[in-house]
Amino acid sequence: MNTVRAIYDGAVFVPMETPEIKKGQRVRLAISADEEALDRTSEKLAAFEMIVENLRRINKIEPMPQEFDEMISVGVDFSTEVEL
Repeated sequence: MNTVRAIYDGAVFVPMETPEIKKGQRVRLAISADEEALDRTSEKLAAFEMIVENLRRINKIEPMPQEFDEMISVGVDFSTEVEL
């Protein structure tokens, strides 16, 4: 008996690696969830949820005042040499 990991796309099973069977050979599929993949997915979802929550928190911060933009737009000339 061979075990082949596959993804179901809603219509067919797509193997994740080339199975060792002949083209046209009839097979019987025993379906079980890939627990390792589910664990990784859960970890990725948790990380994504943390990112989304951080973005929500950041968006609640008041923006910089207009004066800040005006000061930054003036620029600073760092080319002047200063003797110490």
